[in-house]
Amino acid sequence: MQDRFKVGTLSFCYPHLGGSGIMATRVANELALGGDGSVMISYEDAKLTEEMKMAGVSLYPAQRIESGYGFLRSTPHTETLTCKALEAIKEKELEVLHSHYAVPHAFVGNTVKDMSGISHVATIHGSDIHTMGDNPGVKATLSWALEKADGVTFVSEYLRRKCIDIYETDFGGVVIPNFVDVNKFKKSQSNEMRKKYDIPEDAVIITHASNFRPVKDTLQIGWSARRLLAEKKYRDKLFFLFIGDESAPDYIRMKQDSTYAGFENSFRFLGRQESVAPFLAESDIAVLSSYREGCPLFVLEALASSVPLVGTNIGGISGIVNHEESGLLFDQGNMDGLIENLRILIDNKDKRMAMGEKGLEVILNGYSRDVVIEQYRDIYKKVVKK
Repeated sequence: MQDRFKVGTLSFCYPHLGGSGIMATRVANELALGGDGSVMISYEDAKLTEEMKMAGVSLYPAQRIESGYGFLRSTPHTETLTCKALEAIKEKELEVLHSHYAVPHAFVGNTVKDMSGISHVATIHGSDIHTMGDNPGVKATLSWALEKADGVTFVSEYLRRKCIDIYETDFGGVVIPNFVDVNKFKKSQSNEMRKKYDIPEDAVIITHASNFRPVKDTLQIGWSARRLLAEKKYRDKLFFLFIGDESAPDYIRMKQDSTYAGFENSFRFLGRQESVAPFLAESDIAVLSSYREGCPLFVLEALASSVPLVGTNIGGISGIVNHEESGLLFDQGNMDGLIENLRILIDNKDKRMAMGEKGLEVILNGYSRDVVIEQYRDIYKKVVKK
């Protein structure tokens, strides 16, 4: 019989957006489905999806302490998450605490380890290293968090190398990539989504999903979209879907700009969605223009849906997408390159389909759910003393 563990997952959780939270909840869900004890430890407004409830995942939301006290200048999340983790360890007899995203979760994980003796595994997802890792305001804290963890994992080789660049060590970490469940991401010919959002059946749909933070450079996608729509041959042919945090400044600006330019009919701003699967199922092209990425879930989900990607030629994306095979890559900031790559795929349906098929092969061969979950169990086995 395979080893099974009682795992506390310390991370962002729905409705919080971001790849680390989505991936953490997926891992917690798969652990529960596989027979492990699985607990989510997250913030005060966190919720479990119906799928997670059915799988048997438990939720421990941290207490909200308002910052109205004279001696507090912000909500003390580190302290409240620590207390909630200690509570979950005691009540659920947890054996390992798995923190996803270094700030503040890996720091909390080590604090809880020191207080309770539980084993702690930390997973690095992206901006916690490639953006914050060298920031003098948190660098020493991050170094301590990774050094003291019993196990460290990175979701891509690019992030592991980035860690070495910053700290001159990878803290003994290993690469365990993100994964997707290919059964949930499939190409569809139903046209239900197109009908719902009043998009013609023969239109080319280009989709982007993210948290719309500046690191995603989503404004470049909006500018490129408007330049394409200014061409007469594309005016009624292209539709752009934007999925993500509707409160983000870049999301708000993109929506306003599309109206000011007179192209609002060609854009669908869909806000937060529990899953992007129904939208990718009927999309033709996915686009991502980030400055930096770890192992972007949107790329994996697009490829699993047999949708080719137009993305920036950076480590976190090029490690998944091979140029001219499962997508087209361009140098970050090169808007002409982005537009040209979009134009190539817009004008060539056969090329889109061939790249989509290749993308699905990439997912099946390298980003399997079962393989990834067992890699995490192997880490737990190494750090937990049964």
